[in-house]
Amino acid sequence: MLSYTLEKATLVEKLDQIAQLVSSQHQDESLIGVLNGTSGMALFQFYYSRYSNSDTPADIGGEIIANCVDSINEGFGHPTFCNGIAGLGWTMDHLQQEEFVEIDNDAILADLDGYLYTNMKSDFAQRNYDFLHGAMGYGFYFLKRLKNTQESALKTRYQAYLLELVSFLKEMSEEKNGGIAWKSIVIQETNQVGYNLSLSHGMSSIISFLNLLYVIDDFKDAVEPLLKGAVDYILSYRSNEDQNLSLFPSWIEPEKDVIYKSRLAWCYGDLGIGLTLWKVAKNLQDSSLAATALEIFTHASQRKEPAETSVTDAGVCHGAFGIAKMFDKIYQETQKPVFKETAEFWLQEALQMDIHADGLAGYKKFYPKDTNEQWKNDLCLLEGITGIGLTLIDFLSDTPNNWDECLLIS
Repeated sequence: MLSYTLEKATLVEKLDQIAQLVSSQHQDESLIGVLNGTSGMALFQFYYSRYSNSDTPADIGGEIIANCVDSINEGFGHPTFCNGIAGLGWTMDHLQQEEFVEIDNDAILADLDGYLYTNMKSDFAQRNYDFLHGAMGYGFYFLKRLKNTQESALKTRYQAYLLELVSFLKEMSEEKNGGIAWKSIVIQETNQVGYNLSLSHGMSSIISFLNLLYVIDDFKDAVEPLLKGAVDYILSYRSNEDQNLSLFPSWIEPEKDVIYKSRLAWCYGDLGIGLTLWKVAKNLQDSSLAATALEIFTHASQRKEPAETSVTDAGVCHGAFGIAKMFDKIYQETQKPVFKETAEFWLQEALQMDIHADGLAGYKKFYPKDTNEQWKNDLCLLEGITGIGLTLIDFLSDTPNNWDECLLIS
C-alpha cells in the first residue's frame, strides 16, 4: 500500500533481490515450518507471484510444498507451528483459502491430526502454551482446519480438539490482579517461571487465539470469561508513568520488581500487546479498550533512538521491518497520520540495514547468544529475508494481504 513517500523503485529492487535468493537457496533449509522453514518460503513465492503477475514463483512455491510433504513421508517429525508440521499444514490451508492452489487438504492433512493432537496435549501437561513452539501453535492450526475442512466429521474432530484446548486453558489459569493469567518459563537458561505478556511466546498470543474463537458461536460462551480475564490481567500492569520506556513489561516474575523496559518489536513488548488489545476491542465493541490500544501505539511511536528500542537488525521478529509492519497495520485500521509517519520511519531504517557484504540481499539477523557468530544469514520468515520480502510486498501492494495471519497480526 504505497501511500508512502519512499521511492517505489528502491523497494522493488530489494524485493526482486530477495525473490531470487529464496528461489535459489530454499533447498538449503531442512525445517518445514511456516515461520522457520520452507513452507514460509512457499508462502512468499505465491504472494510474490500474485504481486509480480508471474506464474514462475507460484510454480516454485508448489514445488516447495510438495517437497515438504515428501519430507514428512520420509520421516520428518518436528511438529510445531514455527518449525514443523503444524506450520506446513497451516500454510497449505492458507494457500487454499486464498485461492492460490487447489489442494485436497482433507486427504493430505487429516492423517497428521492424531500426532499433532498428542503433541498439543503433551505440551499443555508441561505448561508449554507457547504459540511458536507449543500448544497454542497446534490450536491455531486446528482452528484453520476447522474453518477450511469440507468434511463434517473433521469439523466435529477439530471442534472437540479446540474445546479441549480451551478446557486446558481454564484448568491451568490463575486468578491474579483482578484478572486471569498463565504461568510459564520466562527465562529458559535458568528455568525462571513467571507471567509472559508477549505475542510470540506469552499471554498476548493466548488472548489473540481466544479472540479468534470468540466470534464463533460454538466457542463464545466458553472463551469469553478467559478472554476478558486475561485482558484485565495485562491491563493491570499498564504503567501510568509516560516517562517509562515502555508501558508494559515483557513478563512478570513473582516477588520481583516489575521492569518497564520491553523492546520495540513484534515478538515482545508494547506493539504486540497494543495490537492484540485493538483486535479484542473490535470484537467486544469496547471503545475504552480501543482507546487504550491506540494510546499504547502512540506512546511507542515516540521511541526511535536505538537505546530506546533495542532494534539491531531488520527482520520481522524483532527488527525494523517488523515494527514498520505493525505501525502500518494500525495505520490501515485507523488512518491516523502519526502511525503512517512512524511506519515510514521504520521502513526507511530497515532499508538502510542492508549493510552486510556477505549477507542475503545485504541482510543478516543478530543473534546475541552466540558469542562466536552473532550475525547470521537467515532465509526464513520470522527472522530472515522471506519475512522481509513479504513485508515489502505489503508496502507495494494496492490491496491488503493476509499472510500475516501466521504472526497473529491480521
